Amino acid sequence: MAPGPLRVEAAFAAVGGEPVTEAARRLREAVAAAAGELGLAVGAVDLRVTDLLLDEDARPGDDDLEEDEEAPAAPPGPARPAGTRPAPAGGDEALVEAAVRAVHGVLEPRGMPVVPGGPPRRALHLSREAATGRHLVRVDVAVSRARRPAEVALEVRRAVTTVLPEAAVAVLVTAVE
Repeated sequence: MAPGPLRVEAAFAAVGGEPVTEAARRLREAVAAAAGELGLAVGAVDLRVTDLLLDEDARPGDDDLEEDEEAPAAPPGPARPAGTRPAPAGGDEALVEAAVRAVHGVLEPRGMPVVPGGPPRRALHLSREAATGRHLVRVDVAVSRARRPAEVALEVRRAVTTVLPEAAVAVLVTAVE
């Protein structure tokens, strides 16, 4: 990373029942606090509201499904990047999880709540780009304080591309313990 304060840009879906400006303020504070815990200087947090959800539209995290229960079909909208489709069930997710868990400094794959106070989202998300078939992988991990989170995230990314060579990989550090 380049030296100096970072500019963080993020998109989010606001939940009805509170002013969007209040949700954005809380999200900015949370991003700045998390960056501070990681020792990163943040100069600006730019947020873009991509959707406005009614209270009944707010979906619980994907992790609260029973093992033999199928996930409901995803609603249209920003929950999945445009031009992607879910990865087929199979061994890819298991390969990715094993690769992530093998990285020194990873405590566990751990998702974070989609909405403040809500249940966590899935820690591993695999999909494929419709046009090219390329894997798109998002990995949420909790890491140990024993190693720099940025180093662990880069190693996680390398580990995932070892098992899925053509994958585009995003790693989000959800906790440093």
